[in-house]
Amino acid sequence: MPPKRAALPTKERGLFQRLIQEYETKKYKLGLKTADTILKKFPDHGETVAMKGLLLGSTHRREEGIELAKKGVRLDLTSFICWHALGILHRQDKNYEEAIKCYTQALRIEGGGNINLLRESAFLQLQLRNYPPMVENRLTLLRMQPHLRMNWIGLAVAHHLAGSLDAAVRVLEGYENVMRDIPDRSYEYSEAVLYHASILEEQSKYQESLDLIEAGSKHIVDPRGKQEAQARCLAGLGKKDEVEALWRQLIKSNPENKRYFVGLLNLLGITESSSTTAGDSKAVEVFKGLQADHPKSSAAKRLALIHATGDDFKTQATAYA
Repeated sequence: MPPKRAALPTKERGLFQRLIQEYETKKYKLGLKTADTILKKFPDHGETVAMKGLLLGSTHRREEGIELAKKGVRLDLTSFICWHALGILHRQDKNYEEAIKCYTQALRIEGGGNINLLRESAFLQLQLRNYPPMVENRLTLLRMQPHLRMNWIGLAVAHHLAGSLDAAVRVLEGYENVMRDIPDRSYEYSEAVLYHASILEEQSKYQESLDLIEAGSKHIVDPRGKQEAQARCLAGLGKKDEVEALWRQLIKSNPENKRYFVGLLNLLGITESSSTTAGDSKAVEVFKGLQADHPKSSAAKRLALIHATGDDFKTQATAYA
């Protein structure tokens, strides 16, 4: 039989609520005093013992705090507060496996409806790459709070990480369908559309991704992110001329971004990992043209050195110095 929970009188119940608030507002020294006041009369009150352990752990007395939190659990095995306090301490120590055991027990006691426990459990499952239970937690959160946009995105990300791309797409479609009165420039919605497009791209559904970007174009506030996505998808469709124009536009918008130069080179069949004499020579010629178009670009000069050899290397090195 688990130890029976010691009920606190009205005065001490008020003190315990104050103790919780003092922890949440990071008034740890005050919290310790409040805990000691309760424990003078009720030294075996498990929740207070566990909370004192959590407060000690939060003031860098980690080992002492964990021992007290464990004692609190032993004194009251039926309290989700005790399990939650111990779980938080394990999480702070990055002992995620022990932490998730505590959170699972706390959720079991609470009936699985505590939003904070669910959210923190999902984070722990992410750290452990334990995606199926993370999906379940995120789905429960969405059912409890469907009005919160972050819950839709959280579930989509969980499905994505679990390798269920179709499920992630369905969640994002649901998110987009329930959104109403979206401002023309909504950063949050913009990122959701680009994320949705990236999953379609990952599935090699390039035209669907392009159509989605076009449909949500007025809401997208990251023009460069939009152009990058379009360039990759158009490349997947084999539309080389359009892709080259996009990469050159991006280079013009930010001639110090290495990713844009690499995108253009890859389109031309030139990669750093598969360097050849002919490819290097072609790359140097491309970079000479880019340096002429963007004479202040240090990225164009620096990246050219990767492919340049012989006299070309000396010339490029002198230009870069």
